[in-house]
Amino acid sequence: MRCAEPVQGRYHCAAAASLALGARLHLTGSPPQNSQSYPSFPMPASTTSVVANVEVHAFETVVILSNCWVAADGTPPPIPCGVLFDTPRLHGGPSLQRLLSGADITGLSSVAVLAKAGTLLRRIIWFTGSNESAPDLVMFSSLERRLLAFRAQLPPLPGDQVLILTHAHTDLALLRLHAPYSSTWEHSRSQALAACARIIEGIKGLQRIKPRYIDPVFGPIYWTIANVYISEITLASQRAPEFNFPNNAPNMHAELSQLRAWLTWLAPHSPIFDRCLVDITMAVDKFSH
Repeated sequence: MRCAEPVQGRYHCAAAASLALGARLHLTGSPPQNSQSYPSFPMPASTTSVVANVEVHAFETVVILSNCWVAADGTPPPIPCGVLFDTPRLHGGPSLQRLLSGADITGLSSVAVLAKAGTLLRRIIWFTGSNESAPDLVMFSSLERRLLAFRAQLPPLPGDQVLILTHAHTDLALLRLHAPYSSTWEHSRSQALAACARIIEGIKGLQRIKPRYIDPVFGPIYWTIANVYISEITLASQRAPEFNFPNNAPNMHAELSQLRAWLTWLAPHSPIFDRCLVDITMAVDKFSH
């Protein structure tokens, strides 16, 4: 991702997910007889706690990596949403499946909360991808409530980079939930734009971090926001008066400028930020003329 090679990155991520599922790392807590229907090449039974811990760490890493690529390009995750995890936690507590599915984040590490945010984003992308025309309103409302409840539990910004990324994943999930309907539904439009504004607000916390240490996934996230703003500015001039949507174009122009300035600062330190800056600049120049 840092090298701006998404095809190769997605390929390797999918390969890692395939290996993890094939080795039954997602079923570490299940007896072998409970999972004979899974085509697999199961690992030998763990003989020590050290080996078991390595397996759990490996699968948690694959889950987080999968979620990061989902955040980066919005494509379906390499670990399908229907796959159930029966992987224990290293220090006790709920299994990985229960941790990622539950609503409470009390007592969880910052990385575990980030994994939960990424899992919510993964589900949103699956939902919007399977409901392109008319969404299931019951499911839509349920997902929105869950995202808002999860976001309300997060510690406030500013914070460290993991917390900023957790907020960004959560707001990106809200954005992707509402974006398909924002051109005709004011509620979705306001929610999508509010999510964009909060992600941009997180830039203030990242300014304290050396550029080479900033997670490359922020580049595609900012690129997504820029495209939302560009589309909104373009549609604002074409929208029929009866929609009576507020004109946020001046704010969007200002936030686009802020994004470009931020990416200009990051571009020399990572090809992915440079690529995103070039793409955004070309898109802005196109609609400006």
